[in-house]
Formats: sequence, C-alpha cells, structure tokens
Amino acid sequence: QQAHRYDIPDVSFKNSLKAIDHNSFDLKLLLDEEEAKKDNPFYLNGIDIKEKKSISFIVGPEGGIDPLERNYLLDLGYIPVALGKNILRTETASLAFLAMLAYKRMDD
Repeated sequence: QQAHRYDIPDVSFKNSLKAIDHNSFDLKLLLDEEEAKKDNPFYLNGIDIKEKKSISFIVGPEGGIDPLERNYLLDLGYIPVALGKNILRTETASLAFLAMLAYKRMDD
C-alpha cells in the first residue's frame, strides 16, 4: 500500500534447476552473461511481458552459468537476455531485472 502497488509479485528461490516446474511459466528468461558479450545482445525490448501472468527468470552466479546448465535451460525454452555490458553481482542483477520487468510492464 505504501508503494501504491496492488499487484505484489510472488518471488521464490530454488536451490536446483530441476526443482523448478519450468512448464508452469508463461515466459522463461535467462539473464545471460554470454548474451551480453555479443555484438548485438538481446534485451527485453522485443518481448511483450504485459500479458504474461507468470515469468521465470534465472540468474547465474558471478562468472557465468555453467554451459551445461545454460544448454539445459535453452532446451526448456528459456530466452537469453542481457542487462547490459556490465556484469552485476547475482543479488544486484536480480533486483535490477525485477525493476526492469516492473517498468516494462507499466510502459508497454
């Protein structure tokens, strides 16, 4: 109420990628350090998130996500996205991405 916000996101953390019900999400995103290294990285601009009821996003550790885990997530339909050229700490990247999602949801 203090933030004048009436849709409160349900945020949960899992210790394992296999503990996630990946099929239960309308949109699956992977914050990807490798995507950020590309000449033309993919950001959120091309994704319509306003109509999505549930969004999963995976943030890897500093130093990047393991290539096997990355491939596993891509095979499950995760879309690799970049936050920018800078590499953020895991906890900072999560909060920055939540803010970007909230802004994009209002802006679209």
